[in-house]
Amino acid sequence: MIRFLVAVAQMIAQFIASGVGAGIAFLDWLAGRLSGGSSAPAAPIPNLEMALPDPDRIVQAKEMQKSENAAVDMLAKQVLTPAQQAQAFAMMPFTDRGLADISKLTDEQVDWLYGLHEEQLVIVKEASERRVADALAGKPKALMATLSVGEVPEPEKTFLAHRIEIKRAAERLAAPLITYEAVRI
Repeated sequence: MIRFLVAVAQMIAQFIASGVGAGIAFLDWLAGRLSGGSSAPAAPIPNLEMALPDPDRIVQAKEMQKSENAAVDMLAKQVLTPAQQAQAFAMMPFTDRGLADISKLTDEQVDWLYGLHEEQLVIVKEASERRVADALAGKPKALMATLSVGEVPEPEKTFLAHRIEIKRAAERLAAPLITYEAVRI
């Protein structure tokens, strides 16, 4: 009977010991998961000096990053020419045109740009930068089927244009003039 009690005590001690060991293993696993590490240790690196990056390459990478950042900043600060701004305006959808940067354009050029209809904006978008610059400068016939800034449309060159205009003017003069006295009842 004593042997039996000793065996039961040993079983209880082993059960408690295995429970504590399992609890410690569980806590190790949980700590590994929460810290992001794995439970297995990393394999040793045979030649640590070869595995580490060269300090000169680190300095070169930092300098390259600085030059790339400076290039991006320069491009961001670069202001477009008036012709490029007009073409960017023409490329935008109708709803976004109010947000376009047209700061380099004069008031007359802005009025001209806002006065163009969609087909003319397509012409501005597809034209070369030089042609758009010429149109903004007021050179006649710089863009196909689009008047330049300040350009006056040519009069009709029909054979009877002057006679048609005279007839229209005569009709306007012949119309009765409605005055306040004529309308008063």
